[in-house]
Amino acid sequence: MKKHTTYYIIGAVLVGAGLYLYSKKKEDSTANLTPPKEVEEKTPEIPETATAPYVSAYESLKKIIESLKLKKSTSTVPTNTTV
Repeated sequence: MKKHTTYYIIGAVLVGAGLYLYSKKKEDSTANLTPPKEVEEKTPEIPETATAPYVSAYESLKKIIESLKLKKSTSTVPTNTTV
């Protein structure tokens, strides 16, 4: 009879733990039904003069690359491969 009593106690503990975990899971899964708050997004105003230095830097970089390309094409001397 002692064997059966221990089985009953172990079964009751397992059932109790299962019910506790099930109820805890059910509480965590409650839905939040409050509507979301509307957030106004403020876009920062970028002044027109802020882009001017970047454009001028880009243009000057283009000019430097063009001048390097011209120097490279004029500085190469054709080699004579006939021996």
